Amino acid sequence: MSRPATLSDSLVPVGPTVPPAPDAADLAEAGLPSLHHAEIAAARRYADASRAASTRRAYASDWLRFSAWCLAHDLELLPA
Repeated sequence: MSRPATLSDSLVPVGPTVPPAPDAADLAEAGLPSLHHAEIAAARRYADASRAASTRRAYASDWLRFSAWCLAHDLELLPA
C-alpha cells in the first residue's frame, strides 16, 4: 500500500542544497580541461563539508515550506 502524494512530493529542492558533482564526461562536454576535474571535485567536497548535515537538513526543510507557501499563493519562488 502506497502513501498518498503530498505537496512536498512535487517540489524540487533548490537553493541551499548542493547538486551532485558533474562526472568527467559532463566536464569534458562543457569544454573544461581535464586538469580542472580534481580541483572541481575538491571544491565540491569543501562545499559539502562547509555546513553540518543538520544545518543542510534544516535549510532543505525551510526551502520546502517556503516553496509550498509560494505555490499556494501563486508566487514565483525566486527572486524572493
